[in-house]
Amino acid sequence: MSNRLACLGLAALLVAGCGGGDVDGNATGNAGATGAGAQATFSGTLRPGRWAVAATGDVDGTEDLCITAEQVQRASFIGDALAEEPRCSVVRDRMAGGTIDVEVACGEGRHPMRMRGTYTAERFTIDSALEMPVGQGTETIRSQRTGRWVADRCAPVADAAEG
Repeated sequence: MSNRLACLGLAALLVAGCGGGDVDGNATGNAGATGAGAQATFSGTLRPGRWAVAATGDVDGTEDLCITAEQVQRASFIGDALAEEPRCSVVRDRMAGGTIDVEVACGEGRHPMRMRGTYTAERFTIDSALEMPVGQGTETIRSQRTGRWVADRCAPVADAAEG
């Protein structure tokens, strides 16, 4: 059971921790292309800054996400989110041509989490699947995350007003 909770925490970490960020209010968005199977045609880059992200599926919620200019320059969607997670490794982290393609492996069993989606400069849609061992089998937790760019600065609105 604790292994399952750790893996669920990882899924939240990957989305919320892609360079930092805090949970903040409601988020809505439509990436313009539908689903991970859509043919990407966008040739620009994702806009760095603060993004509002809404998740639906087996994992629901809203949160802020910070995507740094360094991530965009390196064509990396997850950035340094796993830098402090010694039990996790990045298998693949690509963001180019309007397509996001990420796979990480975590824990003793190297449980895979895959994220595939599309993006434009100010919107993205990602389908994710996290495979976890349950008894003698495997359970897959699926969700879809839609993000929309909201600000150049990564600080939440409340912090920006104070500083």
